[in-house]
Amino acid sequence: MAPKSDPQIYLIKGKDPVLCAEMTDKVVAQFINPAFRDFDLDRMDARESDAERILAAAGMAPFGSSRRVTVVRNALELPADTLDALEKGLPAILGTLSVVVFEANEVASKPGAEPTDRKRGPARVLQVLTSLAKSRGVVQTADALHEDQARAMLVQLAKEAGVEIQPAATGQIIERIGLDTGLLRTEVGKLIDYAGPGGQITRTDVEAVVPPSAEYSIFRMLDAVAGGQTGIAVATLQGLRGNNEPVQRILAMLSRQFRLIWQARLEQDGGNAVDRMPAEPNLRAQKEFTQRKARAQAKRFDWPDLRRAFRLILETDLALKGIEDATTDDDETLEMLVVALCRR
Repeated sequence: MAPKSDPQIYLIKGKDPVLCAEMTDKVVAQFINPAFRDFDLDRMDARESDAERILAAAGMAPFGSSRRVTVVRNALELPADTLDALEKGLPAILGTLSVVVFEANEVASKPGAEPTDRKRGPARVLQVLTSLAKSRGVVQTADALHEDQARAMLVQLAKEAGVEIQPAATGQIIERIGLDTGLLRTEVGKLIDYAGPGGQITRTDVEAVVPPSAEYSIFRMLDAVAGGQTGIAVATLQGLRGNNEPVQRILAMLSRQFRLIWQARLEQDGGNAVDRMPAEPNLRAQKEFTQRKARAQAKRFDWPDLRRAFRLILETDLALKGIEDATTDDDETLEMLVVALCRR
């Protein structure tokens, strides 16, 4: 077994594709001499490479670097026969002159077996690669950033560009687009250009430049519903439709948010709240901002409000599907729901 200080296999797994790629690049930079990159680095896709090619690359010695590096992207899509061959063959050929990096981006992987199925599909691949990496190297996780990490990243990117970003602005960026690393970098890049060298990014700048996500718009709509602000709620709905959000998806997001608010009410009322919460969506498994919003909104919806909201959502769903009180205008049906929710 190779010591952890001398890894031969890296498994980089997680749901953030940008972080997965960055971690892979760090491993490559650790071993590859830039002058010999074309000779000592082999990148391949698991969907297009068989075991023979991967093993042949992994068994080669470096030409001018400290290690030869073989990167296998989309590793969760390794076919079963290829995976079996790698499980048997890699330990036998890997030495101190070669490194294999399996990049297992969980988002990029096509749908396969359920996570609990250990006999086939991505779950089986992850089990085998994790075992190999733990015995001959390291496992690194590239999951979504926590909110404080995202704030720090935004501040650092702005600082590197010679721009100051206000704390309120970082919070507003995260609220509007979430914690996706790629999106955060894209939007802060736009804001840096907007502010200009030596400039400052404010909350107002964020509102002017960064388009809100559908999730953020749903939060805003429910805040308006809770305050009986029909005009704002309807305008937010129209904005979602203007961005081509499907009617059924908007309804599903509304329903999901009310389910999170219901769970927050359970928490606030005490009792056996944890035992009564569903697996999906589970409030405590959501990102910090989503949890905060649900708990804040729960204080503005009592149990009769929630019962009425769920009834209205069900009636709207049946109407949109043509089962009960069907209408020919889906937009009008959804708008009537939002107006009814505001009249508490």
